[in-house]
Amino acid sequence: LLAILLCAGVLIAAKHFSPPIYTLLLWIVSIVILLILVLVGAVFYLAMKKPKPDPAKEEKESGLRTLSQGRNQIMNIRRTLNRIKSPAIKNSGMQVCSDAEKILSVFRQKPEQISKNRSFFNFYLPTLASITEKYQRVEQSGTASSDLENKVLEHLNHIQSAFGRQYDSLFAGDLLDLSVEIEVM
Repeated sequence: LLAILLCAGVLIAAKHFSPPIYTLLLWIVSIVILLILVLVGAVFYLAMKKPKPDPAKEEKESGLRTLSQGRNQIMNIRRTLNRIKSPAIKNSGMQVCSDAEKILSVFRQKPEQISKNRSFFNFYLPTLASITEKYQRVEQSGTASSDLENKVLEHLNHIQSAFGRQYDSLFAGDLLDLSVEIEVM
């Protein structure tokens, strides 16, 4: 604002003392004001422009969050298992948790595998948590039966088998690469 007032004062003085200089100064002041407006506009544009998200960075951050959530789920499942009295259920559940932790360790080494194996986080871990929590509540209420215990053991065995298949599938590409290299030699 001060610069504009100063320019206006110079223009008025130049008009009274030298008309040719007035015209030249008028052009110069117009160009300066135009440059100031362009600069202000550019600053506002850059301030309002949102940076484009980096897909690789977003996928990595999402993977880290997913790993953290998976680890928390396994810790909660272990806490629930520690409250279960049945040694068969407790031992089977702890073994399934160990298998789940092996899968998580592979995901830490190969984070690109996380997005391809969302069922581990979205289905199997929540199902395991649900089964153990419900059984623990039933057992605590005193209404657990051997039939229920057998059904829970059967489901835990299914989940453990699924985790075994999941773990093996994480190395399928490596096994294929290895067999190709062996055949080439």
